[in-house]
Amino acid sequence: MVARLMALLSVALLVGPSITARAAPPPTCRLQSVVDVIAQHLPLDRRYTRIDPWSIVEVPSADPRLVRCSLCVMVLHYDMPHLGEVPALRCEAWTFAVRAVRNGYVVDVAR
Repeated sequence: MVARLMALLSVALLVGPSITARAAPPPTCRLQSVVDVIAQHLPLDRRYTRIDPWSIVEVPSADPRLVRCSLCVMVLHYDMPHLGEVPALRCEAWTFAVRAVRNGYVVDVAR
């Protein structure tokens, strides 16, 4: 009886973490494919722009397939007459709506 209980417990311990790992999907806004599409929508020079996926804030909506992604795009700004040779780092706020569809995601600019 004890051996059967130990065998059942060991199976539960092996299967348990995989079930809980699958239960929590990654944030939609931080998926690399979504971040790549967001970067394509930005009308900024990509050489001086950086998007940090961990700074993206995801806000759910009433529709479970739709989320709003807010992010701060770090931009190096060169203004030689005012700032001299040192570039200024500034944050530009952007908001995107990401809708989950059957084969992926649709990203809309909501700025």
